[in-house]
Amino acid sequence: MENTKNCIKCGAQIPVDAMICPVCGANQAEQPQVEQQQFTQQAQQPVYNQQPNPMQDNGAVSDKEKTTALILCILPYVVQIHGIHRFYTGHIGIGIIQLLTWGGCGIWTLIDLIQIISGNFKDAEGRPLKG
Repeated sequence: MENTKNCIKCGAQIPVDAMICPVCGANQAEQPQVEQQQFTQQAQQPVYNQQPNPMQDNGAVSDKEKTTALILCILPYVVQIHGIHRFYTGHIGIGIIQLLTWGGCGIWTLIDLIQIISGNFKDAEGRPLKG
């Protein structure tokens, strides 16, 4: 025998004898038991239209090439124009800052180079680079 039931408003597990839900504060006597059954049926149905979290790694890979980003990251040490790899991967703001600060005197560009080689560098949408 169960000692809990679902809240008629939020669906949280609450004691059977609870008159007010401790989670949402809904009065359990206000609405008929039929609505609680409807809520339970709706809660058990799968949700198909959820939007993915852009910050969550869902296995998507960037359309930007790791090799191209690596070449663009090494190039500034030859032509002294830093931040090109950031423009390529969609990080426009950081690319401008690197361009104006000579890649943080080359240190920031070196850190990006290490991240690209190790596979930790991501595009502007948070996806790992292809390749």
